[in-house]
Amino acid sequence: GLFVVAASIADVLLIIPNGISQVLLPQVAADGHGRSTGPLVALNVAFGLMGVAAIYLFGKFWLADLFGQRYSQSTEPLLWLSAASVATGTWKLLLSDLAARGNTSVRIRTSTLAGAVVISLDLVLLEPYGLRGAAVATLVASMAALALACAEWTRGADRRVSDLFQLALGLRLARNAACGAFR
Repeated sequence: GLFVVAASIADVLLIIPNGISQVLLPQVAADGHGRSTGPLVALNVAFGLMGVAAIYLFGKFWLADLFGQRYSQSTEPLLWLSAASVATGTWKLLLSDLAARGNTSVRIRTSTLAGAVVISLDLVLLEPYGLRGAAVATLVASMAALALACAEWTRGADRRVSDLFQLALGLRLARNAACGAFR
């Protein structure tokens, strides 16, 4: 129960990238360039890290207030799982871009890698480290899938990894979209 509660709270950080990925796929398919992928990834990471910070600062209180004092033991796994959610959200954005370009097989390759990593690390880390070990295994697996997706994206989109971190452009895109929504 402790791990499930932490994982469920960390999954809140997937709401934004889930929505963005639904918009990104048809946009990349329509223009073929995916110029907004990098800025949107940067925004996702920035907002995700703010979410991780908020969860770190307030998680212990939220867990105890919402679920009882016993669940405050989920605080440390919650931090690792929150970081894993940011990696998973970024992975989803890259997969949407790649799917729009016709590369749908990357999802199975990255998922298989993540599954192998999490199972292997759980076998090693679960016994000595318990919930913390399982959460770290989840983060490492998410990062492995993200790294492979980044490599595929740089090849498929003919871009550099540094193109994924255009935060200033991402903020301009978000501002323009918000202003357009209220016209």
